Amino acid sequence: MASKFDGKRARENMWVTHQNLARAKGGRPPPQFQGIGRVKTAGAAQTNGKPKPMAVEAAELVEKLRLEPHPEGGFFRETHRGSLVLEGLPHGAPRAAHTAIFFLLPTRVFSALHRVKSDEVWHFYDGDPLELHTIDDQGHRVELIGRDLGAGQLPQRVVPAGVWQAAIPSKGSRGFTLCGCTVAPGFDFADFEMPGRAALLERFPDCSDVVKRFTRPST
Repeated sequence: MASKFDGKRARENMWVTHQNLARAKGGRPPPQFQGIGRVKTAGAAQTNGKPKPMAVEAAELVEKLRLEPHPEGGFFRETHRGSLVLEGLPHGAPRAAHTAIFFLLPTRVFSALHRVKSDEVWHFYDGDPLELHTIDDQGHRVELIGRDLGAGQLPQRVVPAGVWQAAIPSKGSRGFTLCGCTVAPGFDFADFEMPGRAALLERFPDCSDVVKRFTRPST
């Protein structure tokens, strides 16, 4: 079942974002985000159940790049959707030939386990290296996305269609990872699957540690 963009959660996540921006700048959240209660959110790291402020640079990037909360965690904005439309796909409907997004994960915030029906290419732009976790019939795999080739990082990684994936910034001093994701055929939320923890534990009993790390208790 495809995951839908929850407007209430997105609004709550954006309140956290604007609160973080306000803290970084010594001010208050914009009026439209004041009065919304502090909530647990996929878009911010948690400390004792409370949102932990993002690094100043990360919060500024969210604002300057006009990013919005993503259902899987972190922040994104679609930057391009190809004009060429493909038909006759196994997706069950026509799709743009490709799509591209900015995707930012603050430190300790993860992209929850999910999969899409198209190939996805991750591109490293800025910040700390990214751990990209995948699960398929061969088991669990970890790849590093970043600029330090000597440390086994690459600035580009590919997740084949249908492979389960999750991501989290590696330890570093920047406080975030900024990437780009290109999906071909183009992304559609109808092709996006993000089951809850129980369903994934049943499906991948040998990867229970990974499943628990990259799913949220409420799912």
